[in-house]
Amino acid sequence: MRRLRQPGPAAAERLTLLPGRGLGLTLALPAGLTLNAALTGALRARGHRGGVAVLRGVRLGPLRYVIPALATDARHAAYYSATHAPEGEVVAEQINATLGEREGEPFTHLHAVWTDAGGRRHAGHLLPHDTLLAAPAEASAWVVEGASFTVRADAETNFSLFQPEGNPDASGNAALVKIQPNEDFSTALRAACARLGWAGARLRGGVGSLVGARFRGGPGLDAPATEVLVRDSEVAELRLLAVDHQGRIAEGLPEPGENAVCMTFEGYLERI
Repeated sequence: MRRLRQPGPAAAERLTLLPGRGLGLTLALPAGLTLNAALTGALRARGHRGGVAVLRGVRLGPLRYVIPALATDARHAAYYSATHAPEGEVVAEQINATLGEREGEPFTHLHAVWTDAGGRRHAGHLLPHDTLLAAPAEASAWVVEGASFTVRADAETNFSLFQPEGNPDASGNAALVKIQPNEDFSTALRAACARLGWAGARLRGGVGSLVGARFRGGPGLDAPATEVLVRDSEVAELRLLAVDHQGRIAEGLPEPGENAVCMTFEGYLERI
């Protein structure tokens, strides 16, 4: 398995789990707001500070995004591109969002795949304060009662990243999850189910990055860093979409033992 050397010391905890009682919600999102304001505002109106969400078939405009980039110095193992600012509206096939807080303010981590006005497909990391809903939309959301995600400094990667935090009931049907760099994505999720004592789980939402992307029986990406989003899937049969530093997209079932996390991976596990 390919790995990427990180600038800082490896965290002792490689797989963070915060289990508790999970709830599924439907959020109504008004047009004209940023994705950050629309998603976090709707979730907080329901009494929750963080979780995950998935949107499908929504119109965005304007849209601002970045894709992975190669590192230019030793401070980071990989970085982000300059901001891309396409003209006009786009239709998002799927947006995966992690919702929580950064420096005490509502914040979202967004990965998406969309089609532009010319019919071309793109994917990347949406900028939550600069991307607006062009039409009303709905989001499916999942929360763990008493838990959320909070952005914290991460010494291993030298980035500030979402961490599961809170005091939920330790037993329940769901868990917030975060995987550290250089851990195999599929193996870590199976280990999470085993630690929780679950026979299986669905992964709701799900955003992060991998060192390349290797899929079973299909083409992958050999880049040192790819941004990924998860199609709603069972842990035993996951489907990922990945984009690299040249904007190339690949999708499929990840090859077990061949997909190391690059910077982070976060999501919501729901017991089957």
